[in-house]
Amino acid sequence: MRNHFIILFVLLNYAGMAQTYPDESALENDWEQWQDKVPVSGHIRVGLMIDQKEEDFNPAEFYVVIPETDITNLCVELSSKDGRYSANINYDISALSAGIQQFVLPTKYKSELSDYTSNEVVILSSLNSDCKEDDDSKTFLLSGWVQNIAPDTVSVYVNLPVPTSLVAIQNDSTEHSFNCEALKFPKVAYNKKCQIPIKVIETTTELVIKARVGRGHKVHVMDYEMPVKIVKF
Repeated sequence: MRNHFIILFVLLNYAGMAQTYPDESALENDWEQWQDKVPVSGHIRVGLMIDQKEEDFNPAEFYVVIPETDITNLCVELSSKDGRYSANINYDISALSAGIQQFVLPTKYKSELSDYTSNEVVILSSLNSDCKEDDDSKTFLLSGWVQNIAPDTVSVYVNLPVPTSLVAIQNDSTEHSFNCEALKFPKVAYNKKCQIPIKVIETTTELVIKARVGRGHKVHVMDYEMPVKIVKF
């Protein structure tokens, strides 16, 4: 039965798939940057992505799982592992239906980004009436470089120098905890990956990043909340 559902879901999505372009106003400013001198990144929440097996990706397009929502503004942030590439761009999603939707990324750095693998440039998509507001007012969505309609896991990418875990709070208030692994490649924009089974994320309403700060008897935990809105696969 699940296989039949997946096939139907794919057919429906491909039949109605259309590319969504960014708002023209979002392209007026320096919405993307490439820096030869590696900067120091200050963001904690860096990516929330559907895991894919393929290392290759097309940096000119990406996918977001759009939920039922009255918010018409999709805010998208992109970050390369080494901090050289960053982008902030928004899209009008008022005409889109719920499901996996394709978005055009009009980057002028396609050649540079082709040197990275799919998990070395991460996407953080969110719903917010104003993309310039801070993360506390955003609801985060799943994104990916490919249209993966049957993933096994999703990953949260964070930038924290201390031991970190991730708690997934379910719609019935139960909690699941996951360790965040330190990444091996050169780390600037993000340095840890927290992986969650798809069966857990489908019923999750909020993610909480927990950073263990201090030493000995002076250890305390800092919480960084990530409200999420997930469409079941």
